[in-house]
Amino acid sequence: MIPIADEATLNAVRDAGCEQLLPSRHRIAVGMGTCGTGNGSESVYHAFADAIGKRGLDVQLVPTGCFGYCAEEPLVNVWSPGQPIIILKRVRPDQVNQILDGLARKSFPEALVLCKVEHWDHITAELNYGTGQPDVPAWTEIPFFTGQKKLVLRNCGLINPGDIRIFWHWRLSYSVRCAPGRVARRSHRTPETSQIARTRRSRVFHGSEIRVPPQGNRTSEIPHLQCG
Repeated sequence: MIPIADEATLNAVRDAGCEQLLPSRHRIAVGMGTCGTGNGSESVYHAFADAIGKRGLDVQLVPTGCFGYCAEEPLVNVWSPGQPIIILKRVRPDQVNQILDGLARKSFPEALVLCKVEHWDHITAELNYGTGQPDVPAWTEIPFFTGQKKLVLRNCGLINPGDIRIFWHWRLSYSVRCAPGRVARRSHRTPETSQIARTRRSRVFHGSEIRVPPQGNRTSEIPHLQCG
């Protein structure tokens, strides 16, 4: 773990997290929550991995959680620089090559397309993924999502929950900066210097280590992180 000692280091860690969300190449995220796994998403993920490797494609492949529409799993999110996230539904392993072929055309089989995400409020920052695909409905136009406001699980289905760099990107810094025009900063959030000070004072982060809270502060016997 990189010790966060100053603003420059914080920016570097934050940019590394941003690169996982908005890379300079195509990104495919396979929903591998319980519902996705129960509907065969592991086979879909491995099919993507095999096809990307065999074809020598420069594509970032990551697992993600459930976006909320369990009945349409396995869900696969496809993103290309400058384009919105396209959420594909009920994807099967034998459809993987069709999807990969569609990356260059920015077009995917109509039967697979569920919706798109152009903009997302991650609470700590608002992220613009891209615009386009006028024939694809926004996720808020899908009846299942109409009226919903995602809070606790708002990042599920968009980020890789196993990548600590994304955790740093969204949680450590309240004032997020990525490439120009991609993120709208929220001026009322805690200043970076204050957040660094809070992190230094916490009982979790010490130098380059992540420490488990003392026994008296645990809620169970399972080691966990205590986020300030």
